[in-house]
Amino acid sequence: MAISNCGQLITYVPAECESELGRIGMIALIDPCVAETADYSSCAWWTAQLSADRAIVIPDLIGSYDGGSHTTSEGYGRNSEYVSGMNHVVTLLDKTVVTNSAFWNALQRSSGTHHMVMFTATKLWPTLAPVKVKRSMPITTDLNAVIQNNITISWSYPTSPTPIDIPANCPPISSTPC
Repeated sequence: MAISNCGQLITYVPAECESELGRIGMIALIDPCVAETADYSSCAWWTAQLSADRAIVIPDLIGSYDGGSHTTSEGYGRNSEYVSGMNHVVTLLDKTVVTNSAFWNALQRSSGTHHMVMFTATKLWPTLAPVKVKRSMPITTDLNAVIQNNITISWSYPTSPTPIDIPANCPPISSTPC
């Protein structure tokens, strides 16, 4: 099924059985020098970037994505407005407070350079834009509460991330629970 938009076809494919489970369980941060030519569907690409320290995988997270919020501008003619872009926010919890405090602080200071890839159950979702990283680490009065890094990652890009299948049998980006 398709609809024309000024001669360009926009296709919609019904898929009654399609579903992807929620929760971001892992992310990857990508060096901006290799992000533009990335082949996220290739295990060889991931292996090369991770071994060259141009990408890092951060597993065992609890995360959510807000879906993006639209920014609008004043429209032309009889249109009151048009969608001019989107702002996106990912919120993560990372339990490695002691081990990775310096990592998150350094990443926060270099914010706005790296790209990010989110991983759900079977898909990866590249941001296609540099991300800003903010870290907080609240400590409550609850004697039994685990202290966690609260990570907020944001970026601006005109569209939502497009899912890509996680490469099969690719140990470098396999999530391994503790």
